[in-house]
Amino acid sequence: MLHLPNEILEAIASWLETQRDIYALVRTSRQLRDALNSTLYRRNVEDSGGSALTWAVDYRREETAIKAIRAGAPGGEALWCSVFHKDEKMVKLILSEMRRGNDDAYKVLDRAIERGHAPVVKLLMEYAGIAADSPVMRNSLGVQGQTPLCRALYWQQEPVIEMMMSLGEIDINARGYMRGTPFTMAAALGLAATIKLFLDSGKVDAGSYADDNSSALMLAISRSHDDIAKMLLVQDGVDVNHANNYGHRALSLAAEQGLLDVVKTLIGMENVDVDFKDRYGCTPLAYASSEGYLSIVELLLDSGGVDPDSRTVWGETPFILASSNGHIAVMRCLVDTGKIDVWARCDDDTTAFSSALDLGDLSVLELIMKLQESTFDERSVEDYRKTLARAVYAQRLPIIELLLHSGLIDINEVDERGRTALHHACGLHAEEVVEYLLQREGINANVGDDKGFTPLMLAAASSLGLPTVKILLQSGKVDIDLQSNDGFMQYRSRPTWASIIQ
Repeated sequence: MLHLPNEILEAIASWLETQRDIYALVRTSRQLRDALNSTLYRRNVEDSGGSALTWAVDYRREETAIKAIRAGAPGGEALWCSVFHKDEKMVKLILSEMRRGNDDAYKVLDRAIERGHAPVVKLLMEYAGIAADSPVMRNSLGVQGQTPLCRALYWQQEPVIEMMMSLGEIDINARGYMRGTPFTMAAALGLAATIKLFLDSGKVDAGSYADDNSSALMLAISRSHDDIAKMLLVQDGVDVNHANNYGHRALSLAAEQGLLDVVKTLIGMENVDVDFKDRYGCTPLAYASSEGYLSIVELLLDSGGVDPDSRTVWGETPFILASSNGHIAVMRCLVDTGKIDVWARCDDDTTAFSSALDLGDLSVLELIMKLQESTFDERSVEDYRKTLARAVYAQRLPIIELLLHSGLIDINEVDERGRTALHHACGLHAEEVVEYLLQREGINANVGDDKGFTPLMLAAASSLGLPTVKILLQSGKVDIDLQSNDGFMQYRSRPTWASIIQ
């Protein structure tokens, strides 16, 4: 067989069923191996999609890789594996053997950028003819329009970014995907070294804006990258009073994020408005108060240019915002200005007290009650009555105790329907609250509402009210013979109630 021409040997090999059969044949002699090697690789491409190339990449077998590519093995997967292993030598070899116009290099470029191996990225860009600022790449969602530089920023691969900047003339102010620039992206991602690289190039517009009209400074601040913010504050072309589409400015964002040093720097700059309002009517003081940043609140108040009782578009004041989040120290600081209305109401009638009730913080409620005590009036009674009713509905016994213990509200105060706190508790079958109210001195358990219904009648209106009815009857404070305005006695309509009463 060895004396046969190569053409005949190849024809014989082609009739073998599998590449394994061909492999077994070529292993019998060196002459057959030399004659049928290319046939074996072609069969590998036909039967296994060129798996020999992937194997060669995994085990760094350059000669095998060359033979596989020349036999027609697709380079995409092998190239991806080389990129994954950051094997610059193998990438270069595969690219050198691939036909020009093959888009495999383009497809794996983003993977290479993600891996952060700058030399490999450079090889792929050169092979595919892609510049660092060419808007030809897709993001993970398949949206096209990003540049290799933007992808390097997205993956936060600063060595790759530095390599791209060294390639020559690139437009680092070009707007790409989402209308952001490389500079604004770097600021938002907190890439301090990249920001410095861009600034040192002398080509960047430090005042460029992102898609929502936020400046690089604002993006850095909003993500708490105070090191970048400090770097940008000293750059020419940065407008510290610039507002984005939501009306936010650098100072309000810094106050919201608690960046004390940045706030201090901004307040100390000329022509900085410290009391501006965004589209929601929030001032820097409102943001700092809501988040509880006492030092920033003090800084803003000490500046002398803020209104400590300003209102948002919903009527919220810094004091209400602080109370709704339980920031007692901030609340005291605001009150110390002597310019705070502790009874201020939002447009939905919310007050600092009702906000604190939602929070459920007794210490905040106690502070507000102490502050409001000296200015208590008829309207205040109504506020506290509503607050007591809300506490009953929420079955927050400690808050109910606090309100009644203050002496600022009568336990028998009625609402617009003539109902007391005991009415509400009985209607809810809140046994623990009912027991507590019945133990309070001065409780009138027989108050009729505007229809003449007493707490006992409300409790008896449902079969679920049996435990509540028992508590009322055992207290000895209810009159079982009272009737509603229409003469109806609900609890006598049920045999169960009658047996309890008797």
